[in-house]
Amino acid sequence: MKALFIICNNPSLDLVGYHFFNYLKQNYKILVKNIDAKGNIESYQLKNDEHEFHFMITKKHVMHNFNEFVDYLNEQYHDIDICVHVNYHEGENALDNILTVHSVGDIQSGTFLPTMPKEATRLLLELQKHNYLLDLNFKVTTETTHYSGVISGNKAQELYRFKKPTYDLEIGSSPAAYENPLAIKALCLSIFNIFNLDFDTRLNVLYLGGTFFEDTLNEAILRKNYPIYYDHHLAASFIEDANYYENGLGYIEDIIKKSFQTVDLIVYHDKVRKIKPILDIITNKYGIPSIKHRVLRNIEEHDEIVQLYRNKL
Repeated sequence: MKALFIICNNPSLDLVGYHFFNYLKQNYKILVKNIDAKGNIESYQLKNDEHEFHFMITKKHVMHNFNEFVDYLNEQYHDIDICVHVNYHEGENALDNILTVHSVGDIQSGTFLPTMPKEATRLLLELQKHNYLLDLNFKVTTETTHYSGVISGNKAQELYRFKKPTYDLEIGSSPAAYENPLAIKALCLSIFNIFNLDFDTRLNVLYLGGTFFEDTLNEAILRKNYPIYYDHHLAASFIEDANYYENGLGYIEDIIKKSFQTVDLIVYHDKVRKIKPILDIITNKYGIPSIKHRVLRNIEEHDEIVQLYRNKL
């Protein structure tokens, strides 16, 4: 399989991308694939076992200048399986000292790229493993689905010009964290096992509601007993702003159809319980049950969910 990692190697814009690429060059034998005439894009490649890892190095953030790069993406990387943007996380009240992964889409406009839950989950598990082995003591966490290009004036629908499963892999949320050498090392060590999918039995969960960083979801992904896969997560504030209680059926169906892993369960937070009538329609149409988020904390006490795991064996 083939993975593409997009990195902005401009320290004035992205210290994480800059240090990540330097670590990569110093520790791996990456091969030059292509450097465009103007030097705006450099492409590298590394083969590991039967998998290929491609690195697209830019001077600008691709997500914030998407139209400038999308033709190149389609020309050079039309056959990749998954795309990961390696960058930094920031924001008002953002958590610090975090290693984070999130799926890409725009909840408010109902624009969602496909997901590869097994691969995204493997990336999170690898981050957690190296966070422990390196004694880094960062928090490994998911974020709600979002598309950072919107804040730069990009229209979310433009994402459909490169319809690949896409994720952001980030360090947050301060300059000290961006330059932490162990955090950079943890990111680099984690990416090369993205396709090693030797998991215990898991359910693929679409999570609706909760906060931008949702602990109930994160803990369910990382725990040993009755773990889950990471698919799209739609935070409560975005669901409410976009009135998913009336408009959400088509959006949620779109997510379900685009996932590379069958959605086994929809989990909804109490704060968005008004969405339950829509989830009942989905249950009747697709056979996907829905549960309140608290059940996810003690699955072993709920026979109907335990049976879903048994059915996956």
